[in-house]
Amino acid sequence: MSRVPVRVREVFLRRVTHVPSCENEPDWYRGNYLIAVALANVAQTRKQQLRDIPENLRDAQTQAKDQARAVADSLESKLIELEGRRLRRRQDRAFVEFLKALEPIVLLLLAGTLRRWEPGADASPELASKELDRRSLVAALRRKDLLAADIIGYVRHLRLDYRARYNLACYYAGIGDKEADARRAEAKEELVETEAGKPEPEYTPPREHLHAFSELAEALKTAPVDLIKWAADDPSLASLRKDKLLGPRLKKLSKELTTEKEPPRKIPGKVMNTRAQ
Repeated sequence: MSRVPVRVREVFLRRVTHVPSCENEPDWYRGNYLIAVALANVAQTRKQQLRDIPENLRDAQTQAKDQARAVADSLESKLIELEGRRLRRRQDRAFVEFLKALEPIVLLLLAGTLRRWEPGADASPELASKELDRRSLVAALRRKDLLAADIIGYVRHLRLDYRARYNLACYYAGIGDKEADARRAEAKEELVETEAGKPEPEYTPPREHLHAFSELAEALKTAPVDLIKWAADDPSLASLRKDKLLGPRLKKLSKELTTEKEPPRKIPGKVMNTRAQ
């Protein structure tokens, strides 16, 4: 979905909003998660491009939140259901492992949509109001009083692969944007003093942007090339790419990892001599 042009993706999403119910199949969860990702990207891109009327923008944001909520609810409910069973078949045990691997990825996507578009959903992980287990998380999810910070607190106890860490990086990047905006406002006020001869202070990226870059760097080290390339366009990481310190670092890291992971291109007509000299 990430390589599909935004306009084409919007047309597709108007026609397909939910994969047919088959909640015992991994592809059901994969498909609905990818729809939630695409909806979130459409809403975020529309906001950044300022090319939509407020009503349509709110509709896109609501769709993204509702889809992420639905996937998270289904996944967590299925895990609760399977926890009480003795799983004898190998494929059942493999299915549970698949769900557990997908769990933090889905929850972090949900946390990101709540942080952006849910009024009053505290974003900072330090503001987590309670320790959640799986059942209390589902209960809060259905009451619609689940905070983004509570999700982050829950996810910290899970095993995170490169996809989960990538989503965590996107989450922290969004939190860092608030600090970056506040700094820009302060910089405008201090511009006159700086021009009058006061030395400009040494630049340090916002704390959460540093945290985001750290998570992103770890994620990309084990990620496939497609995800590394998508990081260069992902609207959730725009602030990192624009940062005057972290942007060049991310560009350099992406280039190094892409070169390392992509096979060398063959030059037509040239025979590679692989024998030892």
